[in-house]
Amino acid sequence: MADYIPPSQRKFEKVPDFDELEKDDLIGFRKARDQYLRESWVRAMELRVLQKQLKKCYRTEGVNYMQNCRALGELYLDMAKAQRLKGYRTLDGKANKLPPQPQAKTA
Repeated sequence: MADYIPPSQRKFEKVPDFDELEKDDLIGFRKARDQYLRESWVRAMELRVLQKQLKKCYRTEGVNYMQNCRALGELYLDMAKAQRLKGYRTLDGKANKLPPQPQAKTA
């Protein structure tokens, strides 16, 4: 029990990105995928915190919310556009690939 580290205090080693890995390095690919998902979830939680701050600002400012909460709103929109949460299947290249559909021949 002395070796237990709470999840909030864990440190992960930095691994190379997908482009820097060799194609046959499965362990490296798995570590890179896990790192990407962790970073993606951190960005999603940052966006959630910002959303809560924006809601709080909206409630407290009343009719002047458009002026007083503008900076938070713009920051939220910028982060929401940049943050696209992707699962591991998208990273593996298996998702969103449908088999080709046969085309009808016209005579």
